[in-house]
Amino acid sequence: MKKKTYIILFSAILILALGTALFFSAQRTITPEEAEELCYTVMGEKDEATGFPFSFGVTGTYEIDGEEYYVVRATWLVNNDHMSYIGDFFVTTDGKKVYTGIVTPEESIIENLIWSK
Repeated sequence: MKKKTYIILFSAILILALGTALFFSAQRTITPEEAEELCYTVMGEKDEATGFPFSFGVTGTYEIDGEEYYVVRATWLVNNDHMSYIGDFFVTTDGKKVYTGIVTPEESIIENLIWSK
């Protein structure tokens, strides 16, 4: 009887541990650095039309309708002379979606979905 109780107890603990691991892996949050890398993956290292290299940097987080985003400022190096702001990207903190947008002192605007997992 003891052996059966141990097997049942072990099975219950194993199921609980597996369920917890699956729950937390579904809720995984990417780091700001991973959000920047995702922008490079989606956009490339440089603009295809101009050849200007991109630079991406997380400037903060933003929440709308219960979804949290990393705000990633996008710039490019113009004619190897100066950096120029070209817009913002909003990367969901789970790393599954990237949107274009813009951040102003008054508001943050998420515009178009450009990539999703």
